[in-house]
Amino acid sequence: MAMAAMAAATATTQQPQSIGGFALLPAPGRRHRLVVSVAGLDKSGKTNFALTSPGPIAYANFDTGLEGVVDKFRKDGKQVYSNDYRVVLPPGVSDPTAVSAIGNKMWEEYKADVRAALKSPLIRTIVTDTESETWELVRIARFGKLAQVMPHHYGPVNAEYRNFMNEVYDTDKNLVLLGRMKDEWENTVNAQGKEVGRKTGKLERVGMKDIPYIVQLNAIARFDPFAEDGNRFSLEIVNCRQNSSLCGLVLPQDLCTFAQIASLVYMDSDEREWQ
Repeated sequence: MAMAAMAAATATTQQPQSIGGFALLPAPGRRHRLVVSVAGLDKSGKTNFALTSPGPIAYANFDTGLEGVVDKFRKDGKQVYSNDYRVVLPPGVSDPTAVSAIGNKMWEEYKADVRAALKSPLIRTIVTDTESETWELVRIARFGKLAQVMPHHYGPVNAEYRNFMNEVYDTDKNLVLLGRMKDEWENTVNAQGKEVGRKTGKLERVGMKDIPYIVQLNAIARFDPFAEDGNRFSLEIVNCRQNSSLCGLVLPQDLCTFAQIASLVYMDSDEREWQ
């Protein structure tokens, strides 16, 4: 009986590494990481939040928000590698083929830089500022324009963009995607029976629509000019894949940091891991 019990115990502990096409997930071994999207209006604290993420940081700068903001972090010893991405069209160039070629060159440069950062053992966090403009870039690269593109043409472009963004999940890097917001519009019928557009009074994120599903956490950065000094900025967690209890949590200005959010997402970590 004792030998039978030992045999049963051994069979239980020696689990197969695969069953059909399913492979047994290994025990956690890599360090924690967080893939987050932060959207907000201009000057709402998005760049400041991104620069609180663990360094060294690889910062893909499509916007002008990095200038000035980064100085205080560099004085504190944070290492930030940056590159500026601008699609500059020569005067008179409007042909979609020519515009596409210029955009494609910049899109390929951006992808190569991000992939190099993903492979580098030095880089801890990658920031794209903004994802809204990155989405415009890939559309310019593939269509040579941003408007009057048929919906069925977006399939391959969506897949290319989505697959590229998902490459971060093959690494242990943090990824921060900053995004812009705009007024939300809806169609309505006026008193004359004519369909017109009107603002709903709400804001919506600008960028690829699938980004909120790709990232692990979505947040909105806000600035209230009428609040007390020192509490004008806030960050609302919209949703979180790992910890749904964080949905709707609003962090005040002194807690609007990557370390604070990451330590809430990963309860078994502490803020020192995210410095």
